[in-house]
Amino acid sequence: MDDGVWRPAKDNYGVAICSFKSKVQKSLSLTVGETVHILEEYGGSNGWFYGKSTNRKTGWGIFPKSFIHIKDCITEGKGRYQTVIPKEDHMVRELTFGLREWFQSWKTKYLSQGWNQMLEDVERTMAELAMLRGRLIKDTLSVEQASNLREEIATLVDWGNGQLGMDLIPRKNGKEINPDECSVIELHRVHSQGVEKLRTKSTKRTRLPTQSCYTDEGNIYNLLVHFRSSQCNIGDDSVVYLSLFSAKDDKFISEQYEIKLNKTGFPVDLEKSDNLNALFTDLSQEDFHRNLFLVVRIYRYGRMLQDHKEHKKPPSSPYRRPWGVGVFSVREIQDQMDMVDDQYECNIKVVSCADDSTFSEYHETLIRRYNAAQFGSSSQLKASVTSPEKTSLGLHLAVKIITGDLKKCQTEHPVLFNKGLAVIQKMDFSDVINPGEVRNDVYLELHEGDFDRDGKKAQKNVEVKITVLDREGRRIPKCISYGCGEDLQDTFRSAVLYHSNGPKWAETVRISIPMEKFPGSSALFEISHCSTKSSKAEKKLCGFAFMRLTDDEDIVIKDAYHTLCIYKCEDPSKIKYEKYKTMPFLVDDFGDPRQSVFITKSLPYTRSARETIQVSTKLTSTKFTQTSELLGVLKWRDCMSDLERNLDKLMNLQGGEIMKFLSDILDALFEMLQAGSQTQYYTKVFHALIFILNLLLDSRFENFVPVLDSYLRETFTSPLVHTHLMSLFSDGILRAVKGETFPVAMSLKVLAPLVRFIVRSRELETLNPMCRNSKSEHDYQVQISQLFDSFGRLLASKDQKLKISQMALLSNMRKSFETFVVIMTKKQLADYVKAVISKLPPQREISEDVARNKMEFIREIVNSDLFLDDESRSVMLPLCLSHVRQCLHQKQFLQLVTSTLGDILDKLFTLKQEKDMSDDIEMFAKYMFPVMVDTTLTLSEKVVPHSFCATPAISPQQETQDFDCEDEEVQKKGNKRQVDRDRRRTLTGINFFTSKPRPPSISMQTPTHSLKTIDSTPVKSLEIGEIFKKKAPTFSMEDLGLSGEMISCMAELLRLMDHRQYNVILKPTQVPLKEFLGKVLLTFRELIKEDLFPPGWTVMRMVINNALFTAIEYLSSVLSEHFLKKDQFDMQLWSHYFNLAVAFITQPSLQLERYSEAKKRKIIDRYQDMRILMGQQIQNLWENLGANRRHFIPSLIGPFLKVTLVPEEELRKATIPIFFDMMESEMKTCGNFQLVENEMIEKLDEYITTENLGDTDYMALFSTILLDKVEKEPELKENGRQFVLSVTNLLERLLDYRQVCGGEDHKSSHMKCTFNILNFYKDNTNKEEMYIRYIKKLYDLHLTAQNYVEAGLTLKLYAQLLQWRDTMRKEELDYPNQPEWERKERVYLQIMDCFDKGKVWEYGIPLCKELAEVYEKKFDYRKLSNVLERQARFFSNILDGVKVQEEGQDRPVFYPRQEPTYFRVAYYGQLFPLFVRNKVFIYRGDECLKLQDIINQLKQEYPMATILQFTNTIDEDKKQGEAQYIQIGSVKPRPEDKPEFVYNTNVAPEIKNFYAVNDVSTFQFDRSFHRGEKDPNNEFKTLCTERMVMHTNYCFPGILQWYEVIRTEHVTLSPVCTANEAVKSACKELQKEIDKTKKDSSIDAIKSLSMKLNGMISASVQGGIPKYQEAFFTPEYERLHPEERDRIRELKELLNEQVKLLDAGLHLMKTMDRVHGTGLSDMLRSLSEILKEIKESLGMQSSSVHRTSSHLSMTSVREVNRRSDSGVDSMLVEMRPGTPGSGSLHSSSSNRSSGYSADAVSGDLVDLSEPEPVSAPENFTNLLDLSQLKGVNSNSKPKRPLSLIHPFRSDRGHKDRSKSVWYGSGSTNSMLLEKSKFGSEPDITHRTSYKHQEHHVFPVISNIPVLPVKHQLAEEAIPEKPEPPPKKKQPKPTQELVGSSSSASSNPVPPLPPRKPSLVRQTNGHPRASVFENVVSSRSGDAPPPIPQRTSVRVPKPVPRSTVTRQDENSQL
Repeated sequence: MDDGVWRPAKDNYGVAICSFKSKVQKSLSLTVGETVHILEEYGGSNGWFYGKSTNRKTGWGIFPKSFIHIKDCITEGKGRYQTVIPKEDHMVRELTFGLREWFQSWKTKYLSQGWNQMLEDVERTMAELAMLRGRLIKDTLSVEQASNLREEIATLVDWGNGQLGMDLIPRKNGKEINPDECSVIELHRVHSQGVEKLRTKSTKRTRLPTQSCYTDEGNIYNLLVHFRSSQCNIGDDSVVYLSLFSAKDDKFISEQYEIKLNKTGFPVDLEKSDNLNALFTDLSQEDFHRNLFLVVRIYRYGRMLQDHKEHKKPPSSPYRRPWGVGVFSVREIQDQMDMVDDQYECNIKVVSCADDSTFSEYHETLIRRYNAAQFGSSSQLKASVTSPEKTSLGLHLAVKIITGDLKKCQTEHPVLFNKGLAVIQKMDFSDVINPGEVRNDVYLELHEGDFDRDGKKAQKNVEVKITVLDREGRRIPKCISYGCGEDLQDTFRSAVLYHSNGPKWAETVRISIPMEKFPGSSALFEISHCSTKSSKAEKKLCGFAFMRLTDDEDIVIKDAYHTLCIYKCEDPSKIKYEKYKTMPFLVDDFGDPRQSVFITKSLPYTRSARETIQVSTKLTSTKFTQTSELLGVLKWRDCMSDLERNLDKLMNLQGGEIMKFLSDILDALFEMLQAGSQTQYYTKVFHALIFILNLLLDSRFENFVPVLDSYLRETFTSPLVHTHLMSLFSDGILRAVKGETFPVAMSLKVLAPLVRFIVRSRELETLNPMCRNSKSEHDYQVQISQLFDSFGRLLASKDQKLKISQMALLSNMRKSFETFVVIMTKKQLADYVKAVISKLPPQREISEDVARNKMEFIREIVNSDLFLDDESRSVMLPLCLSHVRQCLHQKQFLQLVTSTLGDILDKLFTLKQEKDMSDDIEMFAKYMFPVMVDTTLTLSEKVVPHSFCATPAISPQQETQDFDCEDEEVQKKGNKRQVDRDRRRTLTGINFFTSKPRPPSISMQTPTHSLKTIDSTPVKSLEIGEIFKKKAPTFSMEDLGLSGEMISCMAELLRLMDHRQYNVILKPTQVPLKEFLGKVLLTFRELIKEDLFPPGWTVMRMVINNALFTAIEYLSSVLSEHFLKKDQFDMQLWSHYFNLAVAFITQPSLQLERYSEAKKRKIIDRYQDMRILMGQQIQNLWENLGANRRHFIPSLIGPFLKVTLVPEEELRKATIPIFFDMMESEMKTCGNFQLVENEMIEKLDEYITTENLGDTDYMALFSTILLDKVEKEPELKENGRQFVLSVTNLLERLLDYRQVCGGEDHKSSHMKCTFNILNFYKDNTNKEEMYIRYIKKLYDLHLTAQNYVEAGLTLKLYAQLLQWRDTMRKEELDYPNQPEWERKERVYLQIMDCFDKGKVWEYGIPLCKELAEVYEKKFDYRKLSNVLERQARFFSNILDGVKVQEEGQDRPVFYPRQEPTYFRVAYYGQLFPLFVRNKVFIYRGDECLKLQDIINQLKQEYPMATILQFTNTIDEDKKQGEAQYIQIGSVKPRPEDKPEFVYNTNVAPEIKNFYAVNDVSTFQFDRSFHRGEKDPNNEFKTLCTERMVMHTNYCFPGILQWYEVIRTEHVTLSPVCTANEAVKSACKELQKEIDKTKKDSSIDAIKSLSMKLNGMISASVQGGIPKYQEAFFTPEYERLHPEERDRIRELKELLNEQVKLLDAGLHLMKTMDRVHGTGLSDMLRSLSEILKEIKESLGMQSSSVHRTSSHLSMTSVREVNRRSDSGVDSMLVEMRPGTPGSGSLHSSSSNRSSGYSADAVSGDLVDLSEPEPVSAPENFTNLLDLSQLKGVNSNSKPKRPLSLIHPFRSDRGHKDRSKSVWYGSGSTNSMLLEKSKFGSEPDITHRTSYKHQEHHVFPVISNIPVLPVKHQLAEEAIPEKPEPPPKKKQPKPTQELVGSSSSASSNPVPPLPPRKPSLVRQTNGHPRASVFENVVSSRSGDAPPPIPQRTSVRVPKPVPRSTVTRQDENSQL
């Protein structure tokens, strides 16, 4: 062999034992366990194979031989066309792949659910299956064992599949069924059987299936007992008896097992020491329920008294004396067998009995003790303490329960039987008598005796000796057994009970007499007295008794207790059988007058009148009887006169007696029929025969049926009896029909065996030449015809008395078919059967029971051989179909009829595999398909039959007539488009089965949203015939259990039909085609219902779907052919077709993505992806519709959208273009496609958020396909593009929402996404309902998270949609149907509750004012009082804080509210969701939220993220990388100072503090660094500050706790500016302490102020004011930094102000010291001296400070102006809650208002930017230099101009001003700024000089032009400012860029534009932004307002304006 070339492989199949991945060209990658098909090989053992994977379609390639394990296979074909079939066991192959899928599913469930009991059970089962698979591979099992093992494996696999939610595998005989090779009906039944099997089989396993365990198999059990040892100290030889006792029946049920032991307790026969085994057999389930006990009785052999001293020698014949008793519960053995694998070792305690008279019943006493114990075991039985009983250690036994009959036990345990196993029988026959069983036993119990003392003082010690004699009086040897395990004995000696004249022995012996000696046998009882004295003989005969076992006729004595006479005799030799055999032996014989005449006066023996002995007998014999009637029948010739009486008695005998002599009795009966001379007894003989045959139907005698079969084959020899049987049978039936007496019902019950006798007799006649002639043949045919004719007449009778007989005939006639075909053809039999069934009256005239039996008989015919034969089937098929169809029409016996249909179709499928069945299938389809359709629809409550009539197709004129009420509807709805939309929604509900016009109320009604079909139409309107159906009882498919069976029949019929049959059924003759197609389409919907089958029936569903797809193709062609043209077009039919196609595609079973890759590939290989095929069919038919498409808009938008959301790319490509067609059609019809857009938006929201459909791939494909199409259409280009981008934008938001929806870990992200969708729906004015829905969702999320402020602001969005009017508002958001003003009132109250809980009382005050105004107008003073009280409480809470009543305090304590915290959170990395990826947010937390808390929260939401500090540098790699980084840090808010606080010196600090941290949208973060070299003596010289200023798109608090940062500014502060900031901050803190101390003069407040003063004045750390002087107040510094002169001057002013505050603080402290005696006088004097020095250094005069500054200084005012430049512009002003004195929204000023604010003024929007004319100070001339003003880069918006401060102005954080002024600053008064990363010019810090006038500060500005800027376009027209003079370059500090300093970042949460903006409305705005188009909207001029604003807000008019006109302002430019 040449190893250097490629050659055909010897082995063609193998499995990879190692994964192989190589870069070798044309190599094939493999994974462990993957099977390969090998085609060629190269090299030796280490060479290469060439082949392909059988698991994956990866093509051909090479792979190493060493990686492959070769397996046996069968090859077919050659080359690339070769196929391989593995030879391995199918179950092994299934386990190989199944366990892999199990492990993957098991691991997935473990990761998602955690460890649980189910996973533990599955894990154990997987290990067990792996072990069983190994046993199966070894191939060491027998065929039967392997089959049982496969069945057990299949059960385990099916159980595991069910536990893991995997598919149920259909199996037959343990092998997986190929669905292509079986019918759908069989497949359904196999599935059902599998489910039922799993339901009834226990899932908890304690041992392997191959081990013996206690089960219900066979219902026959055996108890195996193995004697181990005895620990009883008896002292004499002994014998142990074991037997089973029934506590329920109070009797022993088994024979005894005898064990003989010596004195030491060892077996007498040492060879049996290890083989003392007994098997108690034939125990039934009922026996175990009888509370069985294993009873141990021990007798000793020895002297009468064991401790007797007179006897020194051992007795010549030792006595058997009672010793002890023990019991053990068999139920305990049962329980232990479930926990042990083999035998159960147990100890039985033996209790000695002190009183011999109670020994026979002592076991019952012990059993009662055991039952009383209940919780103890029988091994714990102990003797009573007060009794003389003694308890020994007892016996040690090993016990085990074995199942099966004796033959099976011998097969499975042959070793036991080879060791001399003792088989212990029951003392009765088994429940089921076996025909081959031969027994001839008499059980004789020696019960008790009654003896006389004979004049002696002591009672007797009686021993009874039993001997069995034959008819001649000879002793029968070896016939007595007292215990199994020992040889039979000649005699039996009873136990001796000490001194008892009334002994109770209760000892039972078995007498087994040979059958030939049994007649005439008798038992002799010799009674002896046993003396205990040595002077006397040990035993002395006292008398005897005897009992005859049979009488003179050989009839055995009855089973009963018998009291025997005792005859005196003292000499054993004088007892002669000849003398006493004729004597009476029963005591009753002497008292019976009938017997006394036979008793002679002189008897050979004298009877002891007062002595008796009682015994009982029980016969267990298969040959002898205790009845004389049986002998009279068997010997009928000898007693002809009594024959009739004997036959009557025969029919009264017990069945067991008859079964013993079955063959003999049958011979006798048939002899009577053939005798010819006893015709008068024929009827009685026939009755007896019927009686005997009926006995065989009893379950007790079912084992005798083979005896009957054997009798027919071998023993039956009556060739002429058939004549008599048929004549008697037919005549008897006819007599019964006429009303005469005849057991016709009993005769028909045994019709099958009776026919067998008839046919067998006929066969014997034909075989006998003596009987064969033409006349006999003719007579036989006549009799057969007469017999079937009698059957027909019986069925034709309407007599109710014959109903049972008719039912018996229909139930048993099928059983005789196999017998009849022996003597006639199947065609003849079919004709006879058809004639019989045809005699039945109509269905309505027969009883329901008879009709049911008739259908059962029809089903039996289908399953008989008559249906397999072509000729007989031609007769039977029409007969069966006619009766089945009749029942379906009448809705009777639907379950039975459906099963019959299934049987017929199953037979047709089987026959079709072998022959052409087209004619039969066509017949079935023609007759049954329409009625099956009607039945399916009726059962599913679709329509009621017989309620339809034809109607022509709907014409356009009819459509117009149907909607004559349109004008009225328009008036009601106020929107013609809405009416048109509703009309087209409900159009698919037109009923086309009736010519009656549809009621307008139906056609005009608004669609019910609570009940929608897949096409969004109302359910009641969609159903065919629903409107006009008659009132009739409906049926539920689930209630009748028909859903699966009927659907299986329908699917199988569809699969059987071909083009020929479809042409037949689609041309109905009884109903119009239109009506029929409508029914068929609705029926097909039933075939794909999700709940039709259990989830795991995937194979079943796939087969049905495959058949259904083919049928739908035929239907689509019929639709296109007959109902597509203009005059024939029927929208209803087409709508049903499209809905069916959509339901087919979207059904869960076809979503292949749910399955494993192997299963998915298997389905596609067999059926292809039927979704794609159906989608292409939809596309083709949709294109064919042409102009008719308009009828399906918008009803089919939802269904088609659902199809496109299916995650299959080819399907999406085929169906997404349908939406473009809809847009185009709607544009042509209405001029726009708003209807399409609205419907699509609504359905997208439902499908994505509720049904979890759609993904990002769909979003991209949707946008790409539709954008490409709209770009090619000029008419749709502009609007179509906006539509696509809008829907795509919604898709993105909905997908984000769904991703985070649900779960506590994603609550914050859930809120973000809800907010995004809320933005979208606010843009759409037609989606108010959706808008409100998401308001509710966001509100609930906030309430759950206890974000009360945000919850209140969210609910305020809904309140803004409401008005104070009386119109009724529909039910929504948990609010009932109520007037609108009540709704708004309730919403306001909820909002105020939220604000109250969130401690933002300022926001609740305007609502209180608005409610107060409403109540006042309505004169509802009670509510007015309440709301005013609430408003007052809000005012009080603002100033005092929260009132808390603490324990132990008399007065409540007021706690001031704490300030919220703010954090900056940035998300970097591509693994974050789109709505947070590489974006920065500001997070608002409550006062308790710490930095670590929010870090923990973020780590919980994003566990894979890395937390970075605020100072970490973020490079581009982190932003674009695959990791997740979250940067977090605290930030400070930068509020916009309110002019109300500037000019009002009396504003409480609590109010100021609130607005310092609320209503903010600007935040800052400062980082200090040193410029140049740090001066170690004075760090202020080089200490600079890098400031990051962040602007959010909305103010805090808002409807979210976080908002995105839209602009970030980086500013670098010089050392002087840093010093200014530090001094100003210190002044603010000091002012707060002073104010706090003034309000609260407590010790804590005084200490806090003293510490603050000490720290600021002494300045021991950094040097304080002197250090500032040293650093900046030197000529050298001014020379080096001339640009800082103004800053230095400002620093001096700030220091002066700080000194004044320090002076005021010291003055306050001194005052406190004088008043309260604080003890701080020395410290205050020291601080005063230091402060005095500081003042002198600053050039200030030291003077006493009599007041403190309560208002901001000039510098503070300048700071106000400087900070006012940091806001965010807005197109419309959103009015936040005003100051406590402000008015309410949308209301005028009230007499209750304490002040007046923007909220309280109504009127037109006016300009606020024109200032009050003031004169400028002298030093203000060069303050502003427009030449230095320059905008930023071209993409940035200009800085927001400074708005002049107005006392009532509240313009916090808005982006736009209608008219405003620009201001600038020269280089001498500007701060040191640095360029941002984008290279924009540094920001300018602006300053304005002020002068004081009447204690108010007004800005002094001159020559400032006003720019009329209204929106973005106006701002962009501003001419660019001249470049400023060059500045010195400064070192560039570390910067962080979040966004451009002026351009908006990509905002995932776009703001909501106003619904009806009053100031600026954009009619033709810019296209919506899209993720697929780089559209960035500037937020400078046209940015919409924040979310809470949905209505225009009126801005108050300012104070009188200046006379500067707009024209003059423009001229200034």
